[in-house]
Amino acid sequence: MDAAYAVEKLSDTIRVLTTSPHSIKERLKEAVIEGFVRLSERDIPPKVLKEFRSVSERLRKVEAPNNVFGASIDQMSEDEAVRLVEDIIDLDVKVNLIWDNS
Repeated sequence: MDAAYAVEKLSDTIRVLTTSPHSIKERLKEAVIEGFVRLSERDIPPKVLKEFRSVSERLRKVEAPNNVFGASIDQMSEDEAVRLVEDIIDLDVKVNLIWDNS
């Protein structure tokens, strides 16, 4: 597990989500490419692996040869995209708490 790397990449993800001027779905695409896509299960603390898998599964819901995340996000409703962003933020908070307490 590399919690420091997870903190860094989730922070990159959150930065894009909160600073991009685009729509929620476009911000989500940008954020995933900027940070989240670089994470794997081995980077995530075991306590939050279930949450990480849930986010990852929703991002890979639609099979596409290129830009699988973008295709999945395009298929989401605005409400689904907002819930996914909320779950990414929750994951970031939990990983940071684990990192801070280690």
